[in-house]
Amino acid sequence: MLQTGEILGEYRILKPVAGGGMAFVYVGEHVETKKIAALKVVRDGLAKDWQAMRLFIDEALISVLIDHPNVARVFELGSSDSGQYFLAMEFVFGCALSELLVRLGRRGQRFDPWVSAWIISQVARGLHAAHELRGDDGALLGVLHRDISPQNILLSHHGEVKLSDFGIAKADGRSKRTVAGEIRGKIRYMAPEQLMSDNPDRRSDVFALGVVLWELLTQRRLWQESEGPALLQKVADPQIQRPSEVYGDVPIPLEAICLNALSKEREGRPRSAMALAEELEDAMRTSGTTDHRASVATLLRGTLGQELIGFAKPLDEETQKKLGLPELHASVKAIATVSQPAQPIRSQRASQRASQRAARRSAGPASQRPRSNASIAPGNHAAPPAPHEDPIKLPGRKLPWGWIAAALISVIALGLGMVWLVK
Repeated sequence: MLQTGEILGEYRILKPVAGGGMAFVYVGEHVETKKIAALKVVRDGLAKDWQAMRLFIDEALISVLIDHPNVARVFELGSSDSGQYFLAMEFVFGCALSELLVRLGRRGQRFDPWVSAWIISQVARGLHAAHELRGDDGALLGVLHRDISPQNILLSHHGEVKLSDFGIAKADGRSKRTVAGEIRGKIRYMAPEQLMSDNPDRRSDVFALGVVLWELLTQRRLWQESEGPALLQKVADPQIQRPSEVYGDVPIPLEAICLNALSKEREGRPRSAMALAEELEDAMRTSGTTDHRASVATLLRGTLGQELIGFAKPLDEETQKKLGLPELHASVKAIATVSQPAQPIRSQRASQRASQRAARRSAGPASQRPRSNASIAPGNHAAPPAPHEDPIKLPGRKLPWGWIAAALISVIALGLGMVWLVK
């Protein structure tokens, strides 16, 4: 690992962040411009691994072309005098969505449904920018992310949402890195056609966003199976439970949009990530706002603020200012409780009762209520029906076998007695 103060290309190492199987990540500062960056450095042992390096270089070639506020930018692909390859990337001072999900679960909380919708709408906009990348000739490059998951969605303490990690992204004209039978990406977030290698397209990424939305609405994994054939079967033939069956306060329009995105057949999904974003934003307008940046910032600071402060404390004062540490410190002090952006996890029955009461209040007098509770999602996609469920089987009543045996013995004895009397 590199040490604090070492020079890597044109960057000075400030602090290590994390290490993975392929690379280490550091916070660095450009020697001349003083710009803060995340430095993703290939492990020494992989520098001569041509397959690993092709992944690394392809990530750089794709990511450096994407210029969108909802995508973590890649500034450059560089190398040091000693031959270490690295990516200089935008440093997002916050956490991965996966980390916030875990922390909320430990605190007995979950995301507000509308905040969940806003996060996914932001990711969808960044994803659409990647899908729409074009080459010098103006033709689409055919970029697919192929690894959408909470781990690759970054949240800053200012409430920004950014899609990251195009390490296994596909683009026309790039190196063909996947061999027959090889699956790249997180299986539990894959669309059926991606798992089956059946010509995935941008709607496959939309499906993955649908999985993330479902998990934000329910605070649980869509597929409970951890691995193996059971998980593969679930992904290949998805039977989706309605989020409102887990928590009854999930708004009907959001549920319909989520289920559309999770359609087994790609024709049933939104035609693009932008279409998904627009459907979510149309639904959010009914809640009164389409911008939940402040809610995300408050939630993140209230949940992980102290840890972020601890991470940045060893850095010099100028770097702390660039990261917004003074503002973060003041916000953490001001946040006594986090009640609005997150919701307490309640039992399914209690949540459903609350939702039903709210629905009755908003529906008005019984005589004015619609006779059908069917709803239509924004856009042109019909909501799929609820997955088939087996009828509930009530336990059968146990028969009093002791009494039955006694009765049989009495009948037999009586019969023998009658025979004796006849004789």
